[in-house]
Amino acid sequence: MNCSDLVGAAFGIVGVILALGVPAYVEWARRPCLRIEKADDANSPDPYWRIVHVRVINEPLSGRLSRILLRNSATGCRVSIEFRSKSDGKTVTARGKWSAQPEPLAIIGYGEQVGRAYDPEKIPMGLTLDLSASEEGETVAIAIKHNNDAAAFAYDPEVYALGNLRNDEYQLPDELYEVTVLAQAGEIKSLGRFLLRNAGTTPRDLRLEELKV
Repeated sequence: MNCSDLVGAAFGIVGVILALGVPAYVEWARRPCLRIEKADDANSPDPYWRIVHVRVINEPLSGRLSRILLRNSATGCRVSIEFRSKSDGKTVTARGKWSAQPEPLAIIGYGEQVGRAYDPEKIPMGLTLDLSASEEGETVAIAIKHNNDAAAFAYDPEVYALGNLRNDEYQLPDELYEVTVLAQAGEIKSLGRFLLRNAGTTPRDLRLEELKV
């Protein structure tokens, strides 16, 4: 084999590597990249309550890649939440409901009036979201506290069951909880750690703070 043949073979090998490697790298670069951070609270004056939230972000591509590629959506993204009491170590787990998805309620008529009633069949649609790549992300409710209540409640969709956004199965009676939030879309996962403060009996006493991992 002469030098020309060797050069040709080398270029052929490089071509094969590029043909296989470049598409693989592009697909890897476009995989969803999830991040969880604290979001703004939701406050209602009447009835008086506060809901604390986190925001899940599918980070857009940055740098030169962002000029030619878009990050894939995090398809079917789900959120789960664990509350661990700092006083006795007891845990409460909840499913995260996306704020962008409908509440598990059905519109029903009462004579000439119209009202809303709990509809558990609508829970599944609130648990998943196709999360597009953006810096804004989407929010998930974590916990709710009502005026004159010492306990808060994890915001699992089943807090709607009794019609008052309370459910003893998800009660958070202690003053301090370590909260772990897991966002997952297929094999893509992200963890966020927070501290939930729940002292006092007014909604403003409910506060969520980020913990540095």
